Order: sequence, then C-alpha cells, then structure tokens
Amino acid sequence: MKRLIWIAVVAGLGMTLGLMSVQARAEKTEDLKGLPSAPLDIAGVWLGTSPVIPDVYTQPITITTVITPTESSGHRFAYVASGMNGDPAFMGLFPDATQLATQVGTIVRTGPRTYYITSIQYFWKPPAPGVEGPDGFGTWDRGQVLYFFVNSGPLELKDANTIVSEGTMSFYSKVDRGPVEHWLFNAWGITELHNQDKDNGGIGDGLPDEGETPFVCFPFEGEVLKRMPLMEPCAPPPM
Repeated sequence: MKRLIWIAVVAGLGMTLGLMSVQARAEKTEDLKGLPSAPLDIAGVWLGTSPVIPDVYTQPITITTVITPTESSGHRFAYVASGMNGDPAFMGLFPDATQLATQVGTIVRTGPRTYYITSIQYFWKPPAPGVEGPDGFGTWDRGQVLYFFVNSGPLELKDANTIVSEGTMSFYSKVDRGPVEHWLFNAWGITELHNQDKDNGGIGDGLPDEGETPFVCFPFEGEVLKRMPLMEPCAPPPM
C-alpha cells in the first residue's frame, strides 16, 4: 500500500505552481446563483516565481499564466500556464522524462474575489527512432507519458493585480514501473509505481482512475502571481 506523503513545500517541476486550472471532471464549486458581479477581473496575463526549496531545488521556478473567460457570466475561465525551468525527471524518479506539457484547465468563481481551480500537466519521454518496413512504410513511436499531476485548491484576488493560491499537488504514474529504487522517494515510503490511468479500454483518459491514490501529494500555500503590466520601452543608444 502506497503511503500518501505530505510535505511542507512543493517540488519544482515544470509546472505552474502559483495558479492551477480546473480539469474536465467534477469540480468542487459552490452554488453560483445570486453571486454579484465580480469587483475585480481575474482575466489576463499573470507572472510569478515559486520559492526555492531547501535541500531539494536550489532555484525558483518562473511561471507565466493566461486566464481567459469562457462565458459571459464571469463565473468560468480557461487557464493556460507554463513553468520556464522545471524538472520533468522529478528529482530522478523518471529519468527518461524530458518533455512537459502546458498546464491547462478551468477556473470557477465561488465568491466576490474567490475562485476554485484544478490543473493537470503531463510529463513524457520523447519517441524512439522509427523502424522502416520492407514496403517503404514502418512503425513510429509517439513517445510515452510517464506521469502527471493534478492541482486543486482555492485562490483569491487580493487586489486588482495580485492572486494568492493554496492547495495540493497530486502525482500519478502513467506506467507500470514496478519497484522503485530512489533514496528520497523510498524514504517517503514510495516503493512501487503502477499505471494509475488505464481505464477507457486500457489506454486511459488522461485522468487518474477512480479509487487511485496519488503516489505522492504536496501541499502548498501563499503562492503569489502578479498581473503583467504595460511597460515603457527602453531608450536605445544613438546610432
């Protein structure tokens, strides 16, 4: 039985750590009927930097986020975000993982300045070289998703230019890895990994299967994003 691990900091992967998006599944939302118009607009471009994680990651992650309304009520938004300098290999647990997807999802408004969000991001290894067949055709690999994480939690617009979020990051394996030999993850009680998304006829649907427990879960709080402002151009030197 895998042990659910809670630590006080979030691992610095190629993920957006400040905000998160709602995945296409059941969302934890409040009844939106009767909500007044939002006093502040959450849509726009947002920038942030996650904190350094002592004894784990020595550099912070720089993140960019775009939030876009998906309907006229102002209650639901699409979310797209990228981390500039993440660690797809997840501290060496997935050494073949060198690629990471953009984080995407949905944000749902729950109060005048509060929202609930959930995000998902995938990490994969690149495809192997294709094999040419005798008739000129052949077979090619698309690459393989090795693991993914899901973020969930509330966020708040503190002012017109500041978002603060908290929540959890749940990690799931997309492969039958078997025994795990990694000193840090072994110390956290993680000794095996299996495919946690194999419904839909065995190919998965991109989400953890019902009843699956994340092999590791990180809480975080106080992540801050700032709205991207308009800035004056620089003054080029005379030619």
